[in-house]
Amino acid sequence: MRTRRLGAFFLTVLIYAEYLVFSVVFILPAALVTTLSAVLLSHRTALRLTRCFIRWYGILSSALAFPWIRIEVENRSNVPTGDPCMFIANHQSIADIFLMARLPKQECVFISNRWPFRIPVLGLIARVAGYLSIQTMKPADLCDKAAKLFSGGVSIISFPEGTRTRTGALGAFHTTVFKVALHCGVPIVPVCIAGNREIMGPGSRTIRPGTARMHILPAISPAAYKGITPHQLKRNTRELIACELALMEGGYPCG
Repeated sequence: MRTRRLGAFFLTVLIYAEYLVFSVVFILPAALVTTLSAVLLSHRTALRLTRCFIRWYGILSSALAFPWIRIEVENRSNVPTGDPCMFIANHQSIADIFLMARLPKQECVFISNRWPFRIPVLGLIARVAGYLSIQTMKPADLCDKAAKLFSGGVSIISFPEGTRTRTGALGAFHTTVFKVALHCGVPIVPVCIAGNREIMGPGSRTIRPGTARMHILPAISPAAYKGITPHQLKRNTRELIACELALMEGGYPCG
């Protein structure tokens, strides 16, 4: 047990050191380029460039811990490449955010709580990229902002549990993001994450070896949820994620 703890400690120090060095090397030049692009290029091009940098920051950050931490992605989504959608994912760990960079869309923004916007540097970049704060925006404004993003080909990511699971069980979903989906009429893509809680669970700063797995399920088309309430859409989406998550964690098929 002591040897295992020492191994986790040294792995944690190593990964944090790698992450810190990489962040300095990556973020400062990226911030400079995005600042210049805001002056020299169109607003839309500057936004696209900023979101591209964020995506690659997530991809490269999540690759730093290889081979101690492995990432497996299974993509069964069926949304055409150019069409925006809303990704709905369960939330196990702060590391889930980095996994989202591996979703099959080039340009995405988050609907999130207030706290990511308070992170030095990264919070500023999130604002520049057009991320949406569910806690500080009125529902009507959130729907309008989301509609503009979708019309520009930008997809949205949400963790409707609102926070990371403390027990490992899938938590209750909040309704707001499903109201947005109904208002905008875009495909909903359920996303299931397993393994991240064992690697770095809520309240822990220790990183352990393991495999993070992400299954991207077939989209729920607007035609499939037309006429139902946000609560019904929330329940249906949660059931899809819960069933897939049970299979990923060694359980039995639903129904």
